[in-house]
Amino acid sequence: MDIVVCLKQVPDPDAQVDQFTIDSSFRKMVPAATVNPVVSPFDQNAIEAALKIKETLGGKVTALSLGPPSPLEALKRALHMGVDSAVLVDEGGLSGPEPLGTAYLLAKAIQKIGHVDLVLCGRQAADWDQGQVGPIVAEVLDIPCVTIVSRIEVVEGGLRVRRLVEEGYEVMELPLPALLTVTNEINQPRLPVVKWILRASSIKIPVWSRQEIGVDPSLFEALRSPRLESLYIPEFKGDCQMMTGETPEEMAANLVTALRANKII
Repeated sequence: MDIVVCLKQVPDPDAQVDQFTIDSSFRKMVPAATVNPVVSPFDQNAIEAALKIKETLGGKVTALSLGPPSPLEALKRALHMGVDSAVLVDEGGLSGPEPLGTAYLLAKAIQKIGHVDLVLCGRQAADWDQGQVGPIVAEVLDIPCVTIVSRIEVVEGGLRVRRLVEEGYEVMELPLPALLTVTNEINQPRLPVVKWILRASSIKIPVWSRQEIGVDPSLFEALRSPRLESLYIPEFKGDCQMMTGETPEEMAANLVTALRANKII
């Protein structure tokens, strides 16, 4: 089975909040130099799910990511875990949460890759937490999609998957090719293996431009709207007001009066 795993490289989500600043002029988050780029955590679950299917059925796993030509830490991590190949698509000026443009570029790259039975994505990225890109990629490719998957079985004619819902789970069957977004309940991602790390050192990761994957410039620009208008770190301020009174009953009455004055009750 030929599988494509879509990955996003993000600043380490375990880094302390005070290690990030906001560039208001460019409307983007700027991590400190000490914050390392990593694979978005749910995407690591997608890599593991793809590798397990390959170990059972054979085939090929390709890691696909969107971003600037360097660094390539997300794709290198995927290679170190055991995927067969990796491809980077030059993001072409995308910045911030632009799920439509991102999904369009990924879908065009998947079409360029060629025959694909299954596309796997994490349920959402660790930076913006939108969870939109996977379903939009499926829509562009015109293939079935199931989100928040916690179990995958390959059955005759397609897949049987377990999808998490608020009060349990749903069992669904769908034909191939298909796209799934997976959640962390599905597995525990493996650690990199020395032999794959050594092999990855000799692999040159191709970088595809928008022109190489056949992007329609006018459509791409249309999909980039709406754009992020403002980005800032919220400021939280607190006030403490002591309730006075001669007796506990008087203090309680003063508290009720203050709460009513502030329309809290």
